[in-house]
Amino acid sequence: KVYQKLFRAGSNRTVNQLTTKPARTFAGGGKIEKMPKDATEFDICIVGGLNGTALTKFLQNEGKGLKMAIITDRSKFIIPELYFLSSHDAVKSLKLESGSVASQVNAASRVDANLRATKIDPEANKISISNGKEYTYKALVYAPGFDHTVDNLPGLR
Repeated sequence: KVYQKLFRAGSNRTVNQLTTKPARTFAGGGKIEKMPKDATEFDICIVGGLNGTALTKFLQNEGKGLKMAIITDRSKFIIPELYFLSSHDAVKSLKLESGSVASQVNAASRVDANLRATKIDPEANKISISNGKEYTYKALVYAPGFDHTVDNLPGLR
């Protein structure tokens, strides 16, 4: 009887209760207003790699219209689970790339790849980048992550 109650409760839910719809749906949704190349003022600046990219994509899908910039020192990211650690040095082609940052984040956000944040001024809400540009922000997310190398671990080379 307990299972019957659970089944009935679950089967009475609507599709909207069981799923979430992103703001932009099938075929990309509406037209995206592209981020101007000279934009320097943002709601959120995100400094980071793979997780920063995922956060940017998540916030874009929320449909809040935030002006965001992602600053990352890599243009492509690698998921280490896609290759075997033992063959890392032996077979370079097994170091699979899972995608580029620009392919994950739509044009409504600014992508500054292959650049580093050189100075963060939290008092003025400003961040300087290695190409000489300076951005202002309302919120800063600093998510540098970690490197997947094993060079400093004896026995794993």
